[in-house]
Order: sequence, then structure tokens, then C-alpha cells
Amino acid sequence: MMSMGFMSMRFAAWSVALATLVPGSAGAATQEEAIALQTPSGTLNGTLRMPTGGAPAAVVLIIGGSGPTDRDGNNALAGRNDSLKLLAEALARAGYASVRYDKRGIGQSSGAGVEEAALRLETYVDDAAAWVGKLNGSGRFPAVVIAGHSEGALIGMLAAQRGKVSSFISLAGSADGLGTLLRKQLASQLPPTLAAENERILQTIERGATTTDVPAPCRCCTGPACSPTWSRRSATCRRARSAS
Repeated sequence: MMSMGFMSMRFAAWSVALATLVPGSAGAATQEEAIALQTPSGTLNGTLRMPTGGAPAAVVLIIGGSGPTDRDGNNALAGRNDSLKLLAEALARAGYASVRYDKRGIGQSSGAGVEEAALRLETYVDDAAAWVGKLNGSGRFPAVVIAGHSEGALIGMLAAQRGKVSSFISLAGSADGLGTLLRKQLASQLPPTLAAENERILQTIERGATTTDVPAPCRCCTGPACSPTWSRRSATCRRARSAS
């Protein structure tokens, strides 16, 4: 969607700015190594980036946004921006380690993918919570921080409640309910016929029901596999809004 591309470009610009403003030598060396998380349904692969010249102040678990977004923040629908990779580089210069990973079904974690009908928001939350447990249990880091972008902020917020996390950072996270958010994003992008169909589907899902009668252009946001997670997402957004 156009809004997704705009959001990714805005986030990429923010990451570039951060990379230039974070204290530290612009040429400071950092170390990267592969890291993997074993799950019952397959292996999730990621990158651990360590600062050099001393022990890290903490490790930041970076969680990407929705869609086919890889560990570096790149998405086939929104284009290449390396936003999460740039963020990891900036953190390393500031003395922080970071882990960024391909979520299940994407990149080098494609083998851990599940059928769309079985995929739930809780699946991603379970994965993030497992990463937190792995990092805490490694003995290498004094603290674990979660930084989630867009949908990753929602996933990170839930995962932070299930493990030992010292801080949580929301990057372009939303405090709107899913229906409100999608109406805002799609208002100027759908022709009248599809806009009416989209509203019908949103109202159905908001009543707690599901529908298989979803036009192809709308399936990525309101398809049958999306519906069961909406109440959980909306409740979390309401908690975020009340806490802000």
C-alpha cells in the first residue's frame, strides 16, 4: 500500500538520521554473527550485532513491521531501505548489542512458515518472547530491550509482558484500533466500490465474526486469516492509548 511505503521511507530516513547522530566514531568497527532460535515448527534466523571496545550496555531485540519484512527492514511490497540494519549499526556505535531476525516464513526463516489460515498474532508474540528468553539466558547481556516498529511495536508490547525486559521502545506504533487504522490508511486509496466492500468487511470483523467473501485487493488486511487476531490487537491498542 502507498501508506506502507511512505511509512517505510519515513522510518528509513529516521534510521539514517540516527546513524549519523548517535555518539561514537563513525568508523568504529562492529562485529556481526549469525544467531538462531529453535522453535517447534522450525528455525528462526537472525543477526547479532555486537559493539567493539567493551561489553554492551544491553541487547536490543529489534522486531520488524507487518508484511514480508525481513531482518533488515526490507519489504518486497514497500522496497529496500535497510532501516533496521541502519538502526543496528547506530546502536552498535552507541555501545549496544542488537538482534534482528527474519520472522517465520520470511528470508532465512522461510522454513518455519505456517499456513496462512493457522497464522496468528500470538505466533509472532511467542517468537519474540522466546528470543527474549534466549538472550536473557545467554549470560552475555546485562539487560534486554525490545524495539518494535509498526506492527512489531504491538508484538513487542505483548512479548515484554511475558519476560524479563528492562525497556520497551515503540517505533511508529499505533494506539488506534485496527478498524480505525485501516480506515485511515485506505480512505484515499480504494475506489468507491472497494471502499464499500472494505467497510462491510470491517464491520463484520468488529462484530467478532469472520467472512470468506473478501475481494482479492483486501485480503492482505482483512482476509479470513486476519480476523481471529483482531480482538487481541484492538485490546492491546486500547491499553497503549490509555497508558499514553
